Amino acid sequence: MEDIHWFDEQSLQLLESFLTSADIGADFIISSRPESSKNTLAMLKNIKMRRGYEITAIQLMPFRRDEIAEICRNSLSWDILKEKGEDYFIRESEGLPLLLFEILRALTENPDSDCTNGLCGLMMDRIGKLSPIQQDILTALSVFTAGAEPAQVAEVTGYTMADILPAAESVISKCLLREKLDDNRVIWDFIHSRVRECIYESISLSKRQDLHRKAAEVLSRNYSPQRWDPDLSAMLRHHYIKSGQKVPELRQCIRELIFDITLNHDLFPVISDNVLLSCSSPFSSRDETEEKIRQAVEILEYIGSRCMVSEEEYANLEASCFELAGGYHISWGEYEKGRVYIDRAIKLSVEHGFKETHIHCLKHFCYMFLQTENAERLLSAARDLLRLAREADEAHYVATAVRLIGVSLFLLKNTIWLKKLSNIQSSFSNRLK
Repeated sequence: MEDIHWFDEQSLQLLESFLTSADIGADFIISSRPESSKNTLAMLKNIKMRRGYEITAIQLMPFRRDEIAEICRNSLSWDILKEKGEDYFIRESEGLPLLLFEILRALTENPDSDCTNGLCGLMMDRIGKLSPIQQDILTALSVFTAGAEPAQVAEVTGYTMADILPAAESVISKCLLREKLDDNRVIWDFIHSRVRECIYESISLSKRQDLHRKAAEVLSRNYSPQRWDPDLSAMLRHHYIKSGQKVPELRQCIRELIFDITLNHDLFPVISDNVLLSCSSPFSSRDETEEKIRQAVEILEYIGSRCMVSEEEYANLEASCFELAGGYHISWGEYEKGRVYIDRAIKLSVEHGFKETHIHCLKHFCYMFLQTENAERLLSAARDLLRLAREADEAHYVATAVRLIGVSLFLLKNTIWLKKLSNIQSSFSNRLK
């Protein structure tokens, strides 16, 4: 008895009556989709209790690589197999019978057909029979490329958890979604990437942008510049790009660069030990960092050319980008290139009062003079850094400036000033206590 899920109620009753009353010494094989298997098994269990039958439920697993190859060889001509290649069928179906046989059917009817359209038609036909809330869950989830937590889906869709949990349970039972545990978090994801792609492609561009915007809002609440999470940062940038939000995209790009340059390229990174210990691998290579800088400057120019923010905000973004780019080049000994960026960032910082960015620029200059062993310029820059850090009440940069002054005086072999510096350090230590 194949595809029992298509049986109407009367047919099921007829089957139950037949199995209950007939005295037949034979085995019955009954196939059904997962969403109907619960009712079928309940019926068979009832018959088992009345007639003493043995019932075995078998869940068919995805086809293995060799099974897919064998099925394709028996279903398609050699020319089609040679053109597509064995890996095509394995990659596109991932062994799921529903997808594999839809691909085979489409290619049998028309060898030049686009199989993906046929698959999407099949998927959307099944999805069209779902309730509105179930369709909304699938639509919202399709913008998350790596799945999402139930609470995140609820926020994007606007439903309550009480509404979406039973609705999602039904969709999971239909084998469209699956649940998985990730660091003790429940994640909903599509059973197959092709299902996600078909649903995503069916959404209008305007709705897609709106869903990506909502997803970014939800994920941004979990982001912290003090926490090492490159995957979350990449997801945020993806949603900002897809929703057309250039300013948030640039801000996230700047956050990535701060982490990237601090971890991989700074001479003396000012970062807490617990953050450093959590970073088991570099954020990116030098080439990738330079590509990020290029992207940040490109987005900055795009924002500026379309006047998407106020003059003050644009100056802040420009100063931040140029400070990071300049500090990066200085850390690699590209001093002339670095100074061009830093000079522009300092000019903007002075004009608009961006003290934090100004402090970072002076720190980069100090490192440049330290690397080039220019003690006099180091002493001058470190003093400027100390003054500005005190004005901004940035204790760790005050400490950095004092140390750099000490290094410059040591290089100058100025024992008198070293003695005075010792008094400054003692006074600063008492202040911290």
